Amino acid sequence: MFREGKTQEQIDRLAQMAAFGKLGDVQEIADVVAFLASDEARWITGQNIRVNGGIVSSSRFKRSVLFLPLIRSAVAIAPAFTIGL
Repeated sequence: MFREGKTQEQIDRLAQMAAFGKLGDVQEIADVVAFLASDEARWITGQNIRVNGGIVSSSRFKRSVLFLPLIRSAVAIAPAFTIGL
């Protein structure tokens, strides 16, 4: 889903921007979603937690277009978790 509509060159460029030199997969995002929905995260409030492998961009890259499909996929595979906002 994340890779749809992107050229291999764009995907490779994004992967190089990450500290780990790769793009994350759905399970890596789902692990963070599961943690935030667990009791262990009960003292975390009002935070912006970036689950992006350390990608830092100096431009206003359209992050919502790039990362929202991956987050939606992660939430879809972890339907048992409910996060009360």
